[in-house]
Amino acid sequence: MIPPHGENWPDRPAAGWAEILDFAIAAESAGFDGIWPADEFFRTTGRIDVAVDEADDPAMQETYPAAFWDSWTLLAGIAARTSRIEIGTLITSNTYRNPAHLVKILETVDEISGGRVVAGLGPGGDPAEGRMFGYEWERPVSRFEDALPIIAGLLREGYATHHGSFYQVDGCVNRPQGPRPGRIPLLIATFAARPRMSRLAAQWADIWEHSIAFTEDQPAEARRRAELTRRTCEQFGRDPATLEMALSISVAVRDRTIPGANPLVGDPSAIAAAINDFRELGFTRIQVLLTPPTVDGVEAFAPVLELLDR
Repeated sequence: MIPPHGENWPDRPAAGWAEILDFAIAAESAGFDGIWPADEFFRTTGRIDVAVDEADDPAMQETYPAAFWDSWTLLAGIAARTSRIEIGTLITSNTYRNPAHLVKILETVDEISGGRVVAGLGPGGDPAEGRMFGYEWERPVSRFEDALPIIAGLLREGYATHHGSFYQVDGCVNRPQGPRPGRIPLLIATFAARPRMSRLAAQWADIWEHSIAFTEDQPAEARRRAELTRRTCEQFGRDPATLEMALSISVAVRDRTIPGANPLVGDPSAIAAAINDFRELGFTRIQVLLTPPTVDGVEAFAPVLELLDR
């Protein structure tokens, strides 16, 4: 479940901590398995949420800048106030943090949560956003590839030495460690799933997350991504059975929609049937971009959970 961690409307401020926490607690109580904020600072294009009866208003179709709270600070608070739900991001932007420091953040939140963190990683999304905050943005995928030996080494082995083009560590040690030394899962997310990112997912990830929430035909794209995962594993000598597949999708309830996407809609049985089809393709984790991202939205979606093959 993706929480309301930023601005959803041009004329409404971002959800505050109390609202975000209520959402996370409601999601855990309803039976959701994870909470997954995006790691964004300031999206410069695109709407997030709009009501059906306003979708045809040209003024509502204009793009606007949307700002966000810091994802890992929020997750530390959520980790302290929940007990079961998994904690992760879709995705942590490598460009925004030194990779060794990121591991320190992951281990700390894993300790707070009692061992519920998933390290959701990617190169980052919006170059304008990165430059706004003063980050070097050139060659983000190359930076990400350079960071992975450090992140994986520290998470899995507890130490790393790496002298790359962008990052260098010499005898770096991951201490103290949380309750799962060497076992925090590494999730790599891909949007367009281009060859280079697909290779990195097959080579490094425990979980390959395919982001299809804003595709025109989510079922067709899910089938394509499942086949892509199998082909890529075969190409790089990875047993597909050792790489878990995840899928982020969009779902709209309470007569809402998502501009630029074709979300799953309908009664609980129709939505559950579509999600069960994704699971039949081999996707064991389904992350939901829910509209509206509110406690009421969680309650409207909750009957779907009872109908899923889990």
